[in-house]
Amino acid sequence: MAAIKKSQFKINNGTDWDTYHFETDSAQTKHKKSDGTETTVEEVLNSALGGRAIQSGRVTITPKPNEPTMKRVTFPKPFKDKADVILTPITSVPGTTVQGVGTDNNTKDGFDAYVKRTNSTETILTWVAIGPM
Repeated sequence: MAAIKKSQFKINNGTDWDTYHFETDSAQTKHKKSDGTETTVEEVLNSALGGRAIQSGRVTITPKPNEPTMKRVTFPKPFKDKADVILTPITSVPGTTVQGVGTDNNTKDGFDAYVKRTNSTETILTWVAIGPM
């Protein structure tokens, strides 16, 4: 395999020089396995996750006091099928003021996030979704 040359390409735009950097897609990057066969870095990563992907984010909900309050979360990139979602509040009062969080209506595109707390303080929930890609 040839050595990778990191270089830039310059084109004169009539006033000065524009610099371009070549990009390599992960599917183009080769990985040599211990048996000598080649695969792509993308295939290595996908096999390590068993064909699944991980996405994460945050959602902010201003709840109604003492009522489960919902907000729909849409994944940045849809999964092929339903994802498993883990949700947790960013709080210093779990179990007392923040009485619980949960998810419902999990689909390949997103989920409904719920929070219940004793007051109407804006609450940030962090989430991690794992699913087939």
